[in-house]
Amino acid sequence: MTSSIRFLLPVVLFALLGQPLQAQSTFQRTVDTLSGYWSSVVLENGDMVMSFPGTSTHHFLACNAQGEPLYRTSIPAPAGYRSISLAARPGGGFFAVAVVVDSLYGLAWQPDSIVGTFELYGFSDAGAMDLRRQFTTRFATDSYDNQVENIACDGSGIYITVNRGNQATDQLRVLHTTLDGDLLWAKSYVIEGDGVPSFEQNYKLGMDGTGGLYFVRKMQFNPTVIIGRIDSDGSLLWLKSIAYTQGFGFTLGDLVVRPDGTPVVVGSLNGAGMYAVAPDGSSVQGHIYTLPEGIDPFLSVASASPDGSLLAVSRLMGTIAGLRRAVILNVGSDFELINVRGTDIVTAGQTEHGLRAYTIAHAGSNAVILGNRFSQDTVFQSYSWHPTLWNVDLASDEGCMLTDPQVTHFTVPQDLITFEDRNILPISDIDVLWTPLAPEWSTEAPFTTSELCSLLVGTPEHEGSPMGMVLYPNPGSPDGVINLSCADAARFTVYSATGATLLKLTSARGLTTSFSSAGLAPGLYPVVAFGSNGQRIAVSKLEVR
Repeated sequence: MTSSIRFLLPVVLFALLGQPLQAQSTFQRTVDTLSGYWSSVVLENGDMVMSFPGTSTHHFLACNAQGEPLYRTSIPAPAGYRSISLAARPGGGFFAVAVVVDSLYGLAWQPDSIVGTFELYGFSDAGAMDLRRQFTTRFATDSYDNQVENIACDGSGIYITVNRGNQATDQLRVLHTTLDGDLLWAKSYVIEGDGVPSFEQNYKLGMDGTGGLYFVRKMQFNPTVIIGRIDSDGSLLWLKSIAYTQGFGFTLGDLVVRPDGTPVVVGSLNGAGMYAVAPDGSSVQGHIYTLPEGIDPFLSVASASPDGSLLAVSRLMGTIAGLRRAVILNVGSDFELINVRGTDIVTAGQTEHGLRAYTIAHAGSNAVILGNRFSQDTVFQSYSWHPTLWNVDLASDEGCMLTDPQVTHFTVPQDLITFEDRNILPISDIDVLWTPLAPEWSTEAPFTTSELCSLLVGTPEHEGSPMGMVLYPNPGSPDGVINLSCADAARFTVYSATGATLLKLTSARGLTTSFSSAGLAPGLYPVVAFGSNGQRIAVSKLEVR
């Protein structure tokens, strides 16, 4: 995410609505914090960690698959850093890496170089920092300012990468360390460019299952995808280019590695596209999934399950790009389409909604998505970002199936894919200064989370629950009267689509309370009933039209 997006206007704080209803199969929860987050990762136990920027600190928030906060850890923000990437730590916890590239300072052994400093952090499954390492290297002065870092790891060790380029080549720096942060080797891989700066070409990484690394990037202004495999000793096993001759180009979204070691490149390819490459680089298979009008497949994020099935969700969904639908593709191990989950994005009053997704994961028969939900004020043309978790039931037809998915799977004929060896330029060792640092961190109270009836993925209504709410008429009119009652004494709160409290009412046991809907613009309004102990007992949605 670019810095111009990271520091947009503060979000509207959401009210804490209590624990999630167990009956829900699809729901969303939103973090109560003052900014959108930067990156996220799914841990080995299924918990998730999000990273948040602060003025002088950087926060890491852990939550479970239900979106309930577990802990928050904060570290002093590295001076001059621009981003932090995360990776699950084998055995529990997570790693984080921050990078600072600064051309104002030189090292004694290369005074005029551009200096790159990596800081590696290791955190336990309880959020305590127990590892901190600093690595300093240098870049040629003719490289462009691209300090996008990535991290990947498995039980064999950690890989940290950063890429910088000029018009002729792209320089991928790779540091390989043990799980304790001890440097094993550091190398530079030079990849032929396409005549333009590569400052927007971020690499995606994936472990190959044998201690090596897959990496993938897209050329700047042509449809070619570059994918390679690095062995655990740093040798480049193969480097390939992939291009679909009938397409309009390929926009790189993600790289996932299936349990059999097959790397799958996910992005846009005349629809949602996937390239499955043989682990030895000998062949490739292309798959296209046509999507309904109004859905943009580019910048997809994906995940692979233990059985080899795949999930992919469009990273950018909503009105910023004029998109109207949110879609999850559920793809089997044979790349056949299992089903499609999604719904139309709802516009409520003068606020429009969308999603930037950064992580998707399997959670049994559900898909869990972490992302920043955004709100656009169409009057003032301003945006707010709300870190949000969506838990979507893939097995149920209730709630958010598209009525007419119009998604078809097409296997690309081999004669329409160009799959060629890429020139391998000399690989060189690079000098790295390695410094162990003392851990410095603090544990703070977790951010609270809010749960609303989801306008994005269609949370089911719960009027039929044992302590159910009676809400009528529904739909209501903008100038009518709405009646509310519950089986027990209850307090009712009516919320706007952005989580603002609009109205609070109280009802005695078995009695009905009413309110006027005058002033409510057409749209959907979450309504929550709380019991005498403050716990939420029922949720519904009021539609005004």
